[in-house]
Amino acid sequence: MAGAPIVFRDAPYVFDEEDRLMFIQVGKQLGQALVNTRIHEKVRVEAITDGLTGAYNRRYLDDFLNIEVKRSQRYQRPMSILLLDMDYFHACNEKAGHQAGDRALRDVVQLLNLGVRSVDLVARYGGEEFMVVLPETEAGRRHGSGPTYPPPDRKSSLPLRCFNRQHWELLPAHSAKMIHPARMI
Repeated sequence: MAGAPIVFRDAPYVFDEEDRLMFIQVGKQLGQALVNTRIHEKVRVEAITDGLTGAYNRRYLDDFLNIEVKRSQRYQRPMSILLLDMDYFHACNEKAGHQAGDRALRDVVQLLNLGVRSVDLVARYGGEEFMVVLPETEAGRRHGSGPTYPPPDRKSSLPLRCFNRQHWELLPAHSAKMIHPARMI
């Protein structure tokens, strides 16, 4: 956010030195207020997101779930929760290194964010576990137009329908092999 205040005065009045000094002080205060606003927003975002993946963190997830569960009960509307666990994540860290594991975590969050609506929430639940909260979605129903997730050529104990094939193909192979839907609540 940036701007420049413009001040007019009807003729024949002119701005004097006292006015000029006052405008300088007001400008400095406005500038500091803008800096403070930016800092506050940055801290707010950092407080509710996971620093590595950019997904919402557990604290924000708990608050969001509390609100959405109450809303779902009050209006008797469906809500689904997906809990996803990345299989072989620790083996990936051991074999390919922590940087590869970090990249896999970021890849999964990027894919999950591509497959959700603006009202849904993707959060890091634990180390390599992620939760997706789907308000207004019945269990077992898909809200996207995509195929079963994961694709049929990948083994999984639970088919989830929420991603378009193009989204799955965006996920690097090393990350896609580790996704495992743990359960649907």
